[in-house]
Amino acid sequence: KQWYQRRVAITAGVDVWAQKTDISFTVLLYLKKNLGINWKRAGQYLGISRERLRRIEDVGIASARTGIEKMAQDMLFEWAEKDPQPTVAKLCACLEAADLSKLAGGVMDKVNKEKMPTKKKRKGGRGRKVDAPVKVPIAEETIPYRVMVYLKDNLGESWKDLAVCLKIPSPRIKGIEADAWQVEKMAYDMLHEWRQREKESATVDKLIEALERAQCKKLVKGVQARCQSYHFRING
Repeated sequence: KQWYQRRVAITAGVDVWAQKTDISFTVLLYLKKNLGINWKRAGQYLGISRERLRRIEDVGIASARTGIEKMAQDMLFEWAEKDPQPTVAKLCACLEAADLSKLAGGVMDKVNKEKMPTKKKRKGGRGRKVDAPVKVPIAEETIPYRVMVYLKDNLGESWKDLAVCLKIPSPRIKGIEADAWQVEKMAYDMLHEWRQREKESATVDKLIEALERAQCKKLVKGVQARCQSYHFRING
């Protein structure tokens, strides 16, 4: 009976992955095999709750043969099911934010290879034109993910001061603090929440103003440097 239930759960996860994501099963297998003990860290940045990660871990521990790989797979299935837009770009951005840049690069390499069609000769002797591989964007958001990563690594306990200056409500600040395991994750979640709430209004200029009000002026140059390569306009 347990074997049958596990099989049904895996089939359901595969169906969700195929229907909701633009990500191939090759990428899924790559991450399942390579996330290792970092599956939980990746899960945090993909927005999966601590309680759900614990449940995934409990089920994985019971599967002695495929423990860690099962945890990674179930975590990715959970993300695909719960996230309204589980895209390659978002997956790579979250892996970058979780300090798993090598895995993000591996995902992009596999996606680029999949986008490269195989050459086939026609009867007339001419080969089909091969399109250049398309690089998967890390993000197309208002605030570049590289800025999010820089700030979560450098804000420290000042993330709460910045949260106040970004007008994050006090109950949400407490909630973020209670949900996250590390101060870096707290900072990241706070910035992500602000960006999601403000949408197009979450501009680099507003972020810099908030950093200055929060007495985090030392971080302003780092933010500006990481925005310049994205051709962001910064009022000066």
